Amino acid sequence: MLNVTSRLKFYKLRYASHPNEFNEYAVVRWDTDQSLSANSEAISVIRSLEKEKSVETVATQLHLKQGNVLDIARLCLDAGYIESIDNYPIEDTHPKIKPWLTGIDRHWFSWILNKPLLFITYIFIVSGIYLTLSHPHYLPTYNDFFWTNDYFYVLLFSEIIAIAVLLIHEFAHFFVTKAVGGEARMRIDNRYLDLVAETDQYHLALIPKVYRYFVYGAGMYTDLFIIATIMWVYQISQLFNFQLGFIGNLLPVIVLIEIMGIVWQFSAFLETDLYNILCAYWSQDNLYIDTKHFLSLRISHWHNPGIVWLKRFFLRTIFQMKFFSEANDLRYFTHKERRQFLTYGIFYVAGILFNTLLFIFVSIPLTILFLKGGITSLWWAARTLNLIEIVKSLLILFILMYSDMLLLGILIRKLKKHESIV
Repeated sequence: MLNVTSRLKFYKLRYASHPNEFNEYAVVRWDTDQSLSANSEAISVIRSLEKEKSVETVATQLHLKQGNVLDIARLCLDAGYIESIDNYPIEDTHPKIKPWLTGIDRHWFSWILNKPLLFITYIFIVSGIYLTLSHPHYLPTYNDFFWTNDYFYVLLFSEIIAIAVLLIHEFAHFFVTKAVGGEARMRIDNRYLDLVAETDQYHLALIPKVYRYFVYGAGMYTDLFIIATIMWVYQISQLFNFQLGFIGNLLPVIVLIEIMGIVWQFSAFLETDLYNILCAYWSQDNLYIDTKHFLSLRISHWHNPGIVWLKRFFLRTIFQMKFFSEANDLRYFTHKERRQFLTYGIFYVAGILFNTLLFIFVSIPLTILFLKGGITSLWWAARTLNLIEIVKSLLILFILMYSDMLLLGILIRKLKKHESIV
């Protein structure tokens, strides 16, 4: 169907204005984020074909062989860039992206990356870290989390703070993505047995690597800024001798939740911010899937009778071949890249095992303990017909259960669609 006289109609494409580290230019399909990289000559061919010129016309105008132009056209066809050939529609199987605020121009966000502003915030964060190290009593302890004996208020305000901190973290990713020229949207998903909010970034293939570090690090940078701000609030209140009152009870909780969030980011096996930074550093955009594919092939060669059961378990659960449709052909990777897969793979398997044990022996017992307390409080409140305590007990149970119910719903939905949950 595709030949030298064919005229192609393309979907909307975006082109990189600067070459990447391999001296190639990226091009993405706007509504699917499907990307490819090519040299400047190939990009010129794609731009010409996009104007619905035939292959032979483009070859003549650019002084290229028709066969070479035809190969580039086939590459675009495989990437899903072509909507129709000679007005004959092409079946489109690529999932569509749904970014937010696409109608708002980039310049409304670009001030975020203003160099003087970045320098000032960086100095502010460093000064906050210095305050923390020079005044270790500013750091909260576990007991600061329980600032009152009423568990209802402890759970209520900690949940409000956690949601607020999470939204600020994700909006930082969202706004910086828009600032560098990408697109983004936020959603709720699971990372194995963790319920998370995450920001999906699109069109980052067009963005120079250094700006991708800004995108991936924006959340943790904002977390550190918030901690530094609280450290300075402590310092100023101490210098001018004024009491923080009720807010002073909540500030340690904010710091604790921020620190736990930053520590969680180092769980790179869960595709966290640190994972994305690692992908950019290694230039491995598909590290997670390719690593799982690499490990599945290694595991399939286990023939020791003592571990055959483990081999079957892995290949039937987290390393099922049906999950690797988007994996790259490992034969084309270098020895260095395969060592990267092995390094991340060891970290991935160890993290999954640790996370599973943590969920079984810590998360479940703690949830049961709080549920027992909530149900007991509800029982006594019901017996005494104390309406206020009944409402508080019901809210405690809701706060304890709603995130688990959301997680369970996501896991069930993925299992019904035969998607991987690990």
